[in-house]
Amino acid sequence: ARALIGLTGSQQVMLAEQIVQSNYSVREAEQLVKNHNDQLAQHINNTDKKIKIDKVISPEITKRQELISNKLGVAVSIKADESGAGIMKISYANLDQLDEILGKITF
Repeated sequence: ARALIGLTGSQQVMLAEQIVQSNYSVREAEQLVKNHNDQLAQHINNTDKKIKIDKVISPEITKRQELISNKLGVAVSIKADESGAGIMKISYANLDQLDEILGKITF
């Protein structure tokens, strides 16, 4: 049980079932949890690498950023990688302004 303490509830249940079914020793259970955590960390690192964003904004992105900002009447920033995938951030000052933005973008 001590090896499972640092995990989320669903992870604890999943690994506890595996430990019981396989009749693992304490050391084997600790190794299982370590391997699980290592795999999770590797997955997070791979995801972070996929989402690396360019520091230089291309003219095409800048044009779209300005267009959206003008249409919505608020600050908008867009950051994209070489493939075109990225993140768009829309800033607002208060809930009324957020509702106004949502009114402009909902169908």
